[in-house]
Amino acid sequence: MGITKDGAACGGLFVSEAVVSAGRLKGSFKDELLRALWQDPNYEVHQMSCEEITIEAVDPGVHARLLSAATVAGAQFDGTKATIHGLEFDWSYDAETQTLHVTCTKKPFWANCGEVESKVRELVKNAKGGI
Repeated sequence: MGITKDGAACGGLFVSEAVVSAGRLKGSFKDELLRALWQDPNYEVHQMSCEEITIEAVDPGVHARLLSAATVAGAQFDGTKATIHGLEFDWSYDAETQTLHVTCTKKPFWANCGEVESKVRELVKNAKGGI
């Protein structure tokens, strides 16, 4: 049996996520399909990005402290992309307007967008010295 991220091929029959989610599959086939999907760390049933977070009044010193704290916490940066703890972000900083733009583009199923935004804002607040 070949399993894909979009479903599974079984004897020429394509089984979609919707069928699995609706509970139309039974027994060992369903268990095997769900186990295969669960074991794929890049698989997420409802992949969706969060809305952009815009934070103003981020001077260059705060930005530098923020990047330093994120790096110490395990973030890896590649241009305007960042990854940390299974989350992926697009980010940009405009030093002239002192504005930081952050968008979570990929997150684990257990993290919701509100929690992600709250954590980003907390990190910026701490970089500002808890103001």
